[in-house]
Amino acid sequence: KLVTQQKQKLRKEIADDNALDTLRREAKNVFSSVHSSFQNGLCVLVRTMEQFDAVIQNAGSLAMVYADLEKLDQISAAAAKAKAAGIKFAPATLRIYTPSDSEHLDKLIACAPDAILVRNLSAITKLKNTGIKMIGDFSLNITNELSAAEFIKMGFEKLTPAYELRIAKLKDFASSFEVILHGRIPLFYTEHCIFTNTLGTTDSCGKACANDVQLVEVKGLAHRLKRDWACRNTIFSGALFSAANDFENIKAAGFERFRIELVDENAEQTKTVIDKYSKMIEGRLSPTLAPKQIEDFETP
Repeated sequence: KLVTQQKQKLRKEIADDNALDTLRREAKNVFSSVHSSFQNGLCVLVRTMEQFDAVIQNAGSLAMVYADLEKLDQISAAAAKAKAAGIKFAPATLRIYTPSDSEHLDKLIACAPDAILVRNLSAITKLKNTGIKMIGDFSLNITNELSAAEFIKMGFEKLTPAYELRIAKLKDFASSFEVILHGRIPLFYTEHCIFTNTLGTTDSCGKACANDVQLVEVKGLAHRLKRDWACRNTIFSGALFSAANDFENIKAAGFERFRIELVDENAEQTKTVIDKYSKMIEGRLSPTLAPKQIEDFETP
C-alpha cells in the first residue's frame, strides 16, 4: 500500500499536451518584434593588435570588428582607431566574470563601443543599464529558438548559435543571428596557468605567458594556448573549423551576417583569411576552395 501511495504521489499529470508548440509560437512572436540596426556582412574577431591593425588597413566592407584583447589599454586604443577609421567596434567580455573582474567590464563600457560581445550571463545586468547594444556569443549556449528568444527578451540585438546547433533549426529567425564561418574552436577554459606548468616556471607568475605555447597531441595536432586579461587560459583546437562547405545552405536559409575568428594569425594571414571569405560571401570564390586555400596558407 505504501509503495502504491508513493507512486501516486510521484505521478505528474500533463497540464498541456501542446505546451512545446505554444512556447515555439511565443518565441516566433518575440523574434518578429526585433529590428536590428546592425549591418549585415562579414565580421572579424581579433585577438592581437597586429591582427587589428591588419583589419583596419583592409577593412573594406566589413560589418564589424570584435576585439578579444589581453590588455585593457589595447582595447581603448583599438576603440579609438576603429572610430577614426569609421568601423563598427565591439570588444568581447571575458568568458567568466568573478567579483574581482569588474574593472574589465567597466573598461569595455568606458570606451563607448558600438556593441559588446557578451560571453557570460553575469555581464548582462550591468550592460542592460548602459544602453550599449549587446551581441550574444556562442558560449551562451543558444541551441534552439526557445533559449534564443529568452536572450532577445533580455535586450540582445544579435545572437551567435552554439557550434553544435543545426543551423536549419533557426532558419525562421535568421535575421537575428550571426554565424561563425571560420576559426579555431575553444576546447578548454581554465584558471590554472598552463603556461607556467608547461614551461616549468617555479614562482607563482614568471610571465611564462609572454611565450607562444602550443600543446602538441600524440597525432601531431598543435592546439593553441592563449591567456586573457584575468590570466585564465583557453586552449583552441589545432584543427581549423570552417563552415564554408555548408555556406550555400546557410545562405539559402536566410543568414546574412557572418563572422571569422582569428587566434594566432599574423598580419599577412589575417589579410588572406578576410580576402578569401569576403570573396566567398560575394560569390567570387567557391565555398569548396576558400577553406582549402586558407588551410594551405596557415601555419600548422
